[in-house]
Amino acid sequence: MYEKYNNKTIVFFGDSITDSCKHFDVNHPDGAGYVNMVKSEIEVFHQDVKINIYNEGIGGNKTTDLLNRFDNDVKSKKPDLVFLLIGINDVWHVYDEGKSPNILEIINRIDLIINKIKSINSDIVLLTPFLFPTDDYFKGLLQHFNNLMNNLYDYLAKNNIKYIDTYKILNENSNIALTKDSVHPTIYGHAIIAQSIINYLQKN
Repeated sequence: MYEKYNNKTIVFFGDSITDSCKHFDVNHPDGAGYVNMVKSEIEVFHQDVKINIYNEGIGGNKTTDLLNRFDNDVKSKKPDLVFLLIGINDVWHVYDEGKSPNILEIINRIDLIINKIKSINSDIVLLTPFLFPTDDYFKGLLQHFNNLMNNLYDYLAKNNIKYIDTYKILNENSNIALTKDSVHPTIYGHAIIAQSIINYLQKN
């Protein structure tokens, strides 16, 4: 089932959604979210397969931060596969300053990250960012987020980038509490993301 990835290295690269407590909770060295769930599923139920899994998410990060720490946190691991989840902070933090995010610049930086990943001969799978507004503040952010997503989908299609549409998958499960604050997943949201990644690894 996971034999293709035996003795391979997978890096999860992103912001607080990927980090999920890793950097401030010693009891969760792999975070408490979807990365930990994926790693635990493989380690518990597929003990014959050894996959090196790294959680390289850092809370508050934007695309600029990922570009700056790419060599240290990704390239140094010599990954065979990188899952990339980034983008929400690029629109959120600028919006929080009362400004309109430059969507094309965000897409360009995502493209730079993806090309850096490709340049080290690693496969890349992008996880789409998501937003589920729970109040008027985030409802105001939604128009900028939708603009990001429309441009991101176009970019992914034009450049034949592999991706998991986590935003769509989460939307299909909108009958449960997906986020705590419009942005960060609940344990249920993390479980859905983890399952989508497990499904991908089992089929690809």
